Amino acid sequence: MDVQESDTTKFETNCGKFYVTQCYNEMGCHSNVLISGMGKAGGCSSAWSQAIGRLITLAFEKGASYMDISEQLENIRCPEPFSYKGDKFLSCIDAIADIYREKRVEADKDALPK
Repeated sequence: MDVQESDTTKFETNCGKFYVTQCYNEMGCHSNVLISGMGKAGGCSSAWSQAIGRLITLAFEKGASYMDISEQLENIRCPEPFSYKGDKFLSCIDAIADIYREKRVEADKDALPK
């Protein structure tokens, strides 16, 4: 059985909890993005979350960077902005953009000469 490396970020929003799981292949490259926990099972927000995860996965497969993802998702608004751990988000999508902004910063730090 193959085990994939992954990391999960959890947010608590006005719509409930949601989780963004980034999976990596054996070379440390993106292999899959899973977004779950939004709304009731089978509900519209659950379908949107799954679709967004699939589109992010496809974007990475086509060579998109963390910056590309975060720039496309940031500042998307919904009627229920929220705060989580001291940060303010305009929507759940804006929170997903923040995950990739953070990953971009980490990647930039790793690229600096030691």
